[in-house]
Amino acid sequence: MQKTNISWADYVWNPACGCKHNCNFKGGKCYAERMNNRFHWIKNWNEPQVFIERLSEPYKFNKWENRGKKVFVCSISDLFGSWVPADFIEQVIKTAATCHYLEFMFLTKNPSRYLEFKFSDNCWIGATVTNGKQVTDRLIKIFKDTLFNRHGGAKCFLSIEPLMGSFEDSKIEDCYFDKLIVGGLTGAGADKINRSLDLKAWTEHIQSVHKDVHIKENLKKYLI
Repeated sequence: MQKTNISWADYVWNPACGCKHNCNFKGGKCYAERMNNRFHWIKNWNEPQVFIERLSEPYKFNKWENRGKKVFVCSISDLFGSWVPADFIEQVIKTAATCHYLEFMFLTKNPSRYLEFKFSDNCWIGATVTNGKQVTDRLIKIFKDTLFNRHGGAKCFLSIEPLMGSFEDSKIEDCYFDKLIVGGLTGAGADKINRSLDLKAWTEHIQSVHKDVHIKENLKKYLI
């Protein structure tokens, strides 16, 4: 577990690494895969690995100095990917519950797996979307069933990154999600693509319907 420059978190904790989603945004690979190609955390990005020895890392942080700090769980993987064993996910969630003085941010492209688990009050569960069409009634139901009907105090958020389309007709108001995080496309060729999109209008609409919207630095220059 280490400090991070991610603007909406204080630490990252990566008990898993690698992903099988093969995300491709107008020809650009995902940020985590690009970083793995640079630093070689694992040999093959499409063959994810879990690290049992990292499950205890949050216990090492002083609970008084770090009370309320946000921990992004699996910034370089998808903990709730279909390939991750349920018992390993349970161990990660158990650690989060034990370290109740920290806030753990979970993010996935496979939110239906949230329904398999119970989350403590210090957890945030999130889903990644890139346009309003992906905020479906099914997605909202998953969050409602996970949080309200079953597990109570955890919060939910959407990571809209990269922002690739309008959210005009989608349900992203405060009553559905506690927080929205919005960012732009990054990587080779991203600037040209971002400038071809109506990012300013899309972002202004998102801000007009939700009171807690975090705009990432990589998007701000396109909003002037």
